[in-house]
Amino acid sequence: MKNLLEFIYENVNDVCLSEIHQPDVFKASFIFILEIEDDEFSLEDWKYTYAYITKSTNVQNSVKEIKEDLKKWASINNT
Repeated sequence: MKNLLEFIYENVNDVCLSEIHQPDVFKASFIFILEIEDDEFSLEDWKYTYAYITKSTNVQNSVKEIKEDLKKWASINNT
């Protein structure tokens, strides 16, 4: 089974995972990520992906909260 980052990589054109934490690169995958069903991947997968993208260790305990934090992170970084 693929993890969430692999799923993003395979489904979003021109996304380079090593640079996804950069706002201009994240913008290409932002809407796609938010549209992924919450239960399509495990909470641990969502936590890892959030931490990978934002470089933050302050990760929420639900997918809904993680998606909200991704929205906040995107707006702070002008995505």
